[in-house]
Amino acid sequence: MSDLMNLPSGEHLQQKASFDEVLELAKMLFEHIESQINRADTKAQLTLAADALLMSALTLSGKGASFKSLIAMVSIVEKLVAFLGLLMFISLIISMYFALSVVARPTLRIPRQHRRVLFFFRHIAELTEDKFIEQFSNQTLDEIRESILSEVYGKALVANRKFVGVRNSINFLILALVLWVAMQALGVFIP
Repeated sequence: MSDLMNLPSGEHLQQKASFDEVLELAKMLFEHIESQINRADTKAQLTLAADALLMSALTLSGKGASFKSLIAMVSIVEKLVAFLGLLMFISLIISMYFALSVVARPTLRIPRQHRRVLFFFRHIAELTEDKFIEQFSNQTLDEIRESILSEVYGKALVANRKFVGVRNSINFLILALVLWVAMQALGVFIP
């Protein structure tokens, strides 16, 4: 460490890593991002299950009566509970949408990725087997390194999109739970 401190400014940053070192780091980063994608999928699946359970419980407990209360001649508290139930149902539908968009709708194109890399399954599948083998075999080490890093970047974009969807799904699930608590609290005042 003291040797690095004695170097003139910027010299230690100019040392190049070997191809094998870059390849190993890119592989580690790729696997890390892949595990993040799997984690986002798992969170989305759990959120989807919670949404479905709450939606079922809400639907079965009210049997449509709470929505009729919005237009019937009932107390203001009953109308408020019915309105909160409607908002809860809508929140759960939105939460399910975001969870399903993460799990059930894979991205087949990577936004903002301009290069065609031979590590992305869609780009490979668009080629014939012979053409893929030829193109892959004719790459230079620099082209392979750039392709791997481009794929790592693409995976990071996918992971980011998935975590945004999971966050939105969980936010609407939390909103539904808050509405449920409010409904239960107001339900005390209904004879």
